[in-house]
Amino acid sequence: MLVKVNQHAGWFWLKPDQAKEFTVFGSRPWQITQAQCINHKVEADVLTQTDINTICQLFDDIDADDIKTIHAEIRSQLGFCVFMFILCASLFFYVVRQLFRMLLSIDARRMLLKRLRHYRYHVLNR
Repeated sequence: MLVKVNQHAGWFWLKPDQAKEFTVFGSRPWQITQAQCINHKVEADVLTQTDINTICQLFDDIDADDIKTIHAEIRSQLGFCVFMFILCASLFFYVVRQLFRMLLSIDARRMLLKRLRHYRYHVLNR
């Protein structure tokens, strides 16, 4: 599930056993597992100790109902992302199709103009 605790932590993916930073451009995201919280060996440079404690507390408070809720939320977010991808891809292909149609019509107009000029100057002026 994609969640945000506060402004410092940013968005992160929360699973029943780990939390991982949400990144768009492929940088190395921080990752906190439940085992790291139990051993108190969490290494995340960008997070404050308060953020780390909050995330670790999320792992401690998770029960079976919460896991079901997290999985349901992940599925709904995945469905929304798939829907948005299909919508954006359809819009992109529509725009590309319209662009090609416009380019072909411009090319056809140039060809007709060239033939019309050729006809006017060479055929009619004999």
